Amino acid sequence: MLMKEVENQISDILKINHYVLNLFPYWEDELLKEWDKEITNLVLKVSGNIDLNNFYKKLMKLSSLLNDGHTLVYLPEKIKETFTYFPFKLAIIEDNLVIVECEDKYQEYLFKPIKKLNNFSDTEFRDLCITYGWRSNREFSINLLQSETSFLIEEDILDLEFIDNSKNEFKLIDKKYEGKSTYIKQLPKEAKILHDSEEILIAKINKKILVKINHFMTEEVVTNFYKYAKDYLKAEEIIFDLRNNLGGNSGFADAIYQGFIDEAIEMEKAYHQVINSERVASATMNLYNIKDDTAKKEYKEFYEVLKHQYLEVTIEKSNFKQYQGLLKLVKVKILQNRMTYSSAENFIINFDSNKRALLIGENTAGSTGQPAWIKLKTGGMFMITAKRVEYPNGKIHHNIGIKPDVFIQEKLEDKINNVDSVLNFALS
Repeated sequence: MLMKEVENQISDILKINHYVLNLFPYWEDELLKEWDKEITNLVLKVSGNIDLNNFYKKLMKLSSLLNDGHTLVYLPEKIKETFTYFPFKLAIIEDNLVIVECEDKYQEYLFKPIKKLNNFSDTEFRDLCITYGWRSNREFSINLLQSETSFLIEEDILDLEFIDNSKNEFKLIDKKYEGKSTYIKQLPKEAKILHDSEEILIAKINKKILVKINHFMTEEVVTNFYKYAKDYLKAEEIIFDLRNNLGGNSGFADAIYQGFIDEAIEMEKAYHQVINSERVASATMNLYNIKDDTAKKEYKEFYEVLKHQYLEVTIEKSNFKQYQGLLKLVKVKILQNRMTYSSAENFIINFDSNKRALLIGENTAGSTGQPAWIKLKTGGMFMITAKRVEYPNGKIHHNIGIKPDVFIQEKLEDKINNVDSVLNFALS
């Protein structure tokens, strides 16, 4: 390997270390010790020369140590150019790893529990995904890493064995499998589609309105939602479906929520690391020769500064006066699952803080917070959360998820029969 490539890899490790230490808001003493150890080990390994693929595998493992849904490594184009992809999508349903979407020729394998994938058992494959992804959320990690399978599984053919002992070979494909949405097909026959775009679907079902929000990436989600305000006012209730919504801009989520309350939105309690040079200098002077834990407690604030655990706390607020209270009398239900993530969780926190909606489904993903994007010399990208988020009252959902009021788990039998029991419950 060229010396320049080694230099770039070491530079990237040091850059990641710098941003993580000074931005990451979830530090604990033991995690800091482990992180420092792994950073040192990685620099030593890189100094011994490792290729780009192995370098990024090690970066992903390093990132997963922080166990945060907004702290991830994205691969450089140089690696992605060599990718091949699964001809299907995998998910976990009733604790079974299954194919949930696939090319037409593989339809007979839909929703069959998988026992083995090449040399990996079902459990080993899940462990592989969280090792390179997000340790607290298997579902999210599996979804994330399906687009990087030939990076992790270096074979051209996938040998799948299912619990019913059937087997088949699946040839990897050159383009990422996007799949086809079957959502509309699962709606009741009486559903009348009012709007259907990439970001939002709105349907009238008897006296209720279903709003399926796929993401909060663009302002169109807000514009298209409020186009039908008159229909919402005539409805018994609105059912928001945020299952598999991976978030986007929390400002757009807040703008939609604003219609349901009269006052400004108290969105979240936020924590940011504070880097103050005078405080750091004072901390080093006071603690330089202190080794006794009792003495350290007297200088707790200084101690936290040096341990990257000194956080500034704010209650973040927002107000969209043009939408304020437009829908304040409309009842709300929200559907959620383990793939409801980021600003989609912020949206739910807004409703849940004021007990303004009935939450139905499974725990959400368990990650909000403002991510920072760090460009790496080796061509990839490192994303690190720069904000710790809690409910305004201090309730924690990080790596736990937002718990529903009514827990309903998706069932394999329902998937096979094209039944949406979570939506059906909300409509009943």
